[in-house]
Amino acid sequence: MDQRGTALRPSSGISSTHVRSCVCATIGLLATLFAAAAAPAQLAIDGGPVYAGSGGVSGSCTISGSPCLTGGATMTCSGLNPASFQKLYFGIKNSSFVNGDNETGSSGPAAGINQFHFASTSSNTIVYTGSTTVFDVPTGTTKAVNTRLVLAVSAGTASVVATNGSPAGNSNGDITDVFQVSSTNLTVTVNLQAALAPTTASANSCPTVFNPAATRDGTDKDVSHVDLAFYFQNLPTPTPTRTPTLTPTRTPTLTATRTPTNTPTSTPSSTPTNTPTRTPTSTPSSTPTNTPSNSPTQTPSDTPTETPTASPTDTPTSTPTETETETPTETPTETPTDSPTVTSTSLPTGTPTGTPTATSTPTVTRTPTRTPLNFTPNTATATSAPTGTPTETPTETVTPTPSETLAPGVPTYTPTQTPTQTATPVSTQTATDTPTPLGQCALAPVAGCKLPTPAKGILSLNRTALNPAKHTMSWSWLKGADTQLTELGDPTTATNYRLCLYDGSNTLIMDVSVPAGGLCGTNPKPCWKSTRTGFKYSNRLGTPNGVTSVRLQYGPIGKAKLTIKGKGLNLNLPALPLAQSPNPVRVQLVNSSTTACWEASYSSPATSAAGSTLKWKDRND
Repeated sequence: MDQRGTALRPSSGISSTHVRSCVCATIGLLATLFAAAAAPAQLAIDGGPVYAGSGGVSGSCTISGSPCLTGGATMTCSGLNPASFQKLYFGIKNSSFVNGDNETGSSGPAAGINQFHFASTSSNTIVYTGSTTVFDVPTGTTKAVNTRLVLAVSAGTASVVATNGSPAGNSNGDITDVFQVSSTNLTVTVNLQAALAPTTASANSCPTVFNPAATRDGTDKDVSHVDLAFYFQNLPTPTPTRTPTLTPTRTPTLTATRTPTNTPTSTPSSTPTNTPTRTPTSTPSSTPTNTPSNSPTQTPSDTPTETPTASPTDTPTSTPTETETETPTETPTETPTDSPTVTSTSLPTGTPTGTPTATSTPTVTRTPTRTPLNFTPNTATATSAPTGTPTETPTETVTPTPSETLAPGVPTYTPTQTPTQTATPVSTQTATDTPTPLGQCALAPVAGCKLPTPAKGILSLNRTALNPAKHTMSWSWLKGADTQLTELGDPTTATNYRLCLYDGSNTLIMDVSVPAGGLCGTNPKPCWKSTRTGFKYSNRLGTPNGVTSVRLQYGPIGKAKLTIKGKGLNLNLPALPLAQSPNPVRVQLVNSSTTACWEASYSSPATSAAGSTLKWKDRND
């Protein structure tokens, strides 16, 4: 989420009606979506806290005003995506800073002492109370102070729900209740109230208790922190369910069948045959004749005689012979086959079932996470968000096997389809370090920024001991590296800018934002304007973070030019002098639309008086 606005922190001095002067302190507003799964007592939290524009939460937020001044601070968020989550919550973030108020000295609220404790709620309001002390300059005594923080939804759709310990409170502050957000836009007012004990706080801290005009030698500050965040519960993930289905398959079975066939066979047989044969036979006969001759006479006579003769004759005879022949007969047999069916179950809706094959392939999207900063002088906070790493989950897919056909007359076997498994990647989340998103100050200087011509630009910071309204800041980046118009984005509509200041230990000590678009001035006009060479910003009131003017000029090497000036109560200057060891002081300018950044470094010694707590000035390396 884009971070805007400051919370005024009073300094010392008490009279019958007011106490101490006011010094600015940052109110960090985080936008985080938290997935709330249903549970008997606690909210189900899947993510957060994160800023809008990071960690899966879309949109951006801006802050105007100051919590301790009359009217308080107003946080306006747009472009949120509650439909991307099951539940979206917004409330106190106690993971980095103490949520509380300290009005004595210059240190911030102490954990377990000055933090806010949950008090009460209404339909659109959450109230916290706390305690601190304030130094009364006229009497030279310390007074007890009752503090009160009021968070109220003034636009958008949100309802108050109890966390029941998730997320939990700690010594940095209670959470107890949060707003459940269901609209894409949300506006929350933040009022920090105070009253001398035992009176209950009902008016804003400055100047009711802490008077900016009466401080103890300029050393007392009203240092307050109000750190807010989004939490979310993810939508349920579809769960694949494997349902076996029996599919009958016809399998041929060979059966032997006896089939009689008539085959003619030649069988020799011996059959007697009567064949007449004539054989002449001579038979002498003595016949007396009355012949005057005294000689006998022979008369032959032929008498046929039949003699049987046996001759074999081949006669074909048809004799049936039984021969066994294998005849294939197809007998269908039901064979159960396990065909997987994947059923996708998604709560709280119904359970879709796909047959025969369903492959669920989630998409892993790696989203850069904005690392927002709830700024306190010399304090920074790192944020880590999970990124997606794919792993493999098997999904079953049916693959047919071709049939083999043999020669004619040979049984044909049809193989059964066999399911095979195909691995499909499914994403799981693995926690990794996330890069600083566009338009946010990193916890330490980033590499690769464009550089200016040496000794041409100046960084100047000025404090006033008794009148914080006269604090000033000026930074110039002159005759720098080649800068294209596209690298500047379009601050008249969508591109937010941020000035990031790092000390010699590479610690972020100042974070100044300049929001895109908007209207400025007592007779409101557009804050940003397009020029022939780039863009310019003008805001005499210095809201929300004290910036009064910005000039962005594109051009080739030696022609590009950037300047930023700020002034007043909203300008949250770090303690001076700036440490320039072991590294030089560095300033980086970033925006929310491009990867371009511009940098200038300032090595020791500074050109200002050494050791000064009121002025610091140096030329860039």
